[in-house]
Amino acid sequence: MSSQTLVSVVIPSHNYAAFLPQAVSSVLAQRAPGIDVEVIVVDDGSTDNTVEVAQGLGADITFIHQENTGPSGARNAGLRAASGDFVAFLDADDLFAKGLFASHLRVFEAQPELDMVICRCMDIQHGQGDRGLSLWSLVNSHWDVHACNANLAPIHCFLLRTSCARRVGFFDESIRYCEDQEYWLRCYGYGAKVGVNPDGFVLYRRHGDNSTRDMRPMYLH
Repeated sequence: MSSQTLVSVVIPSHNYAAFLPQAVSSVLAQRAPGIDVEVIVVDDGSTDNTVEVAQGLGADITFIHQENTGPSGARNAGLRAASGDFVAFLDADDLFAKGLFASHLRVFEAQPELDMVICRCMDIQHGQGDRGLSLWSLVNSHWDVHACNANLAPIHCFLLRTSCARRVGFFDESIRYCEDQEYWLRCYGYGAKVGVNPDGFVLYRRHGDNSTRDMRPMYLH
């Protein structure tokens, strides 16, 4: 790794103003010697006070406002603005655990041939002391085969080289559900090499407004 590695983090937000400050805080906490972060918040046509909250987060934050296009369109807007060596995606209601990027980058340093790294995820129930619900299993081989059956992990478990993202292209904006699984499948189709970070950790909040609360459209897609 270079002496200073920049990680771009794209945070799409649609009516998640209440969650957004904590999500951004969990990104800024990833800064460490040799690691800087670029935070890109994309307001996807929110009707709550997302604009005011995002603009109050400080000059460190790149803020993009657009008409509602869905999660793929919001992530694409952030991806176009990203200038880091690596890119990560964090939904506005989820969190990175402290030290995540440092542990991700140690894996890249040990295995420089990798294009992307996946870590563990804990589901937590928001509003009940954020108590833990379940731990996602971490697949450690044959990602492309497993991914054809189900999504391997929430989107914020992945860190990928920006060069890989540029090669693969943008998220499919015609897909409203499971758009991240389709994106990772394209990465595998382009020959992306994947590694596992058993030390990294992210938190996936379960609450009444999750887009994944109804599994039927996800299975359909």
